[in-house]
Amino acid sequence: MTDVLISRHTQITEATIAELVDRFYARARAHERLGPVFVAAVHDWPRHMSTLYAFWSSIMLRSGRYKGSPFVTHATLALDASLFGDWLVLWQETTAELFVPEVAAQFDEKAQRMADSLKAGLLYDPRKADPRQPVS
Repeated sequence: MTDVLISRHTQITEATIAELVDRFYARARAHERLGPVFVAAVHDWPRHMSTLYAFWSSIMLRSGRYKGSPFVTHATLALDASLFGDWLVLWQETTAELFVPEVAAQFDEKAQRMADSLKAGLLYDPRKADPRQPVS
């Protein structure tokens, strides 16, 4: 049996960002829980993908290409906290396939921060918060 060497990207470039975004969102659209959210929310996939390329370019390469607001974009969606977990697992699987571990970890850290921020901004309800509960 011959081992096949899988070459993974060692650098973050516009091209590797596009490859990641393409592969990830193809999987997300087919995902049993994430797919319906995307089908309901995105009506112009070429435009959406262009926005996602610009977003990740701005995050990872500091290109300044993204000019939108993730909070505004996601505010009208029917999201629950568990969907963010599904999104992150799928994201991490995809980054691990495409990039060497050090580079995948950079993408994963940014994705985790983004998910945490979106969850806090979109799902936090101060009426449900119990100030007597310790913060972990």
